[in-house]
Formats: sequence, C-alpha cells, structure tokens
Amino acid sequence: MGNRRINWARGFFRLWVLVSLLWIATVTTFMWSSISNPYVAPHVFIGPEGDVAWAAHSNQARAARELKARGEFVEVEVDGAPNITYLGRDNGNLAEIMEQKAPVMVGFYKTQVSTGRASAVWQTVSVGLIPPAIILVIGFFISWAMRGFLHGRDMDAT
Repeated sequence: MGNRRINWARGFFRLWVLVSLLWIATVTTFMWSSISNPYVAPHVFIGPEGDVAWAAHSNQARAARELKARGEFVEVEVDGAPNITYLGRDNGNLAEIMEQKAPVMVGFYKTQVSTGRASAVWQTVSVGLIPPAIILVIGFFISWAMRGFLHGRDMDAT
C-alpha cells in the first residue's frame, strides 16, 4: 500500500453516476402520478350536434350553463369520460343522442389522456436527463482545464 494516487476523474465520474441515478429516481417518483393519471381539464359538448368540445370555462359553456339554469338545457355526465359533460335540450330523444355522441365524447377524453400522458413523459425525461447531462459536460470541461495545469510538457517548437 505504498504510494497510491487518488484517481479524481474516476471518483468524480462514479459520484456523478450515483447522484444522477438518485436524481432520475426522484424525478420519476414525483412525476409518476402525472404519467399514470394525467389531468384532463373539464370540457362540455353542447347541443344536439355535440361534436365540438368546449373548455368548461369558455363563453360557449357559460351560455349553455345559463340555459341549463333556466331549465332549457339538461346536463348529462358521460360514462367512461370523467370531466366530460353534455349540455343540450331534452326533446325526448336524449337517450338516442347520448347513444350516438357518447363514443365521440369518450374518444375525445381518451385523446386528452394520451396527450397528457405523453406530455408528462416528455417532462419527466427532460427534467430527469438534461441536468445530469449538463453536469457531466461541465465536469468534462473542468477536468480538461485542470489537466492543462498538470505535468507540464515541453512546448518547444522544434
């Protein structure tokens, strides 16, 4: 065990690997709920057409809710699509309308879930991998600069 030198570069690289793995695990843990159960904002399908989803806070949705408050519209929640409702007149054919429009509304909901999940995965990957990569590059350049001070070489132009 004589004169052993410390290999700083290897030690710092191994430390970087450990800290990076902990960082990635932490980010994944905190983002997992957004990946497994992404948020879908409330939307409203209005009228007999019911083909367009309006954000629940939009002017169109507010107007439809005012009609509901006056008793002219009914509000129906869509099975299989939480946060998605249908607002329209009940002319005795509401069940028929819902039977026709429910697949459109459920499809819209599933699209929103897929989009939210993809966004959450992208955020997790970027937040999990970009900071460790930046630290690796910074460490490489610091190591490169420090090697310039060690073991001076002959710089004679011969």
